[in-house]
Amino acid sequence: MLPSEYSADTLADQPETLAIRVLGFLMSSRSGLSRLLSHAGLAEADLRRRPVATQHLAAVLDFLITDEALLMGFTRAVELSPESLYEARRRLRLAAAFATRGVAPALSWRVAGGALAGALRR
Repeated sequence: MLPSEYSADTLADQPETLAIRVLGFLMSSRSGLSRLLSHAGLAEADLRRRPVATQHLAAVLDFLITDEALLMGFTRAVELSPESLYEARRRLRLAAAFATRGVAPALSWRVAGGALAGALRR
């Protein structure tokens, strides 16, 4: 069970925090970290950078989602649905896409309908 300040609802609404929790989960075993780095093409320095780049956090979630055993182990440990991780990855990828265009919306910002399409065309 997570402390109340890190409840499942809080993690689901904060994709950066969720990705960092996943990173900690993966780093609890040396093989998990090695597999992540190999899969994502990252170096340990990429994950030690402060702040960790949004695209690197998304890569952490990508890796977890591709391994069903790890995904289920993590979701059981933090009492979240796997769908929450898919949504967090989507939101991190969206934030990374905006950042490459020089716009960095808050991850909690909800993009409505056509606003996303218009922003991406600029």
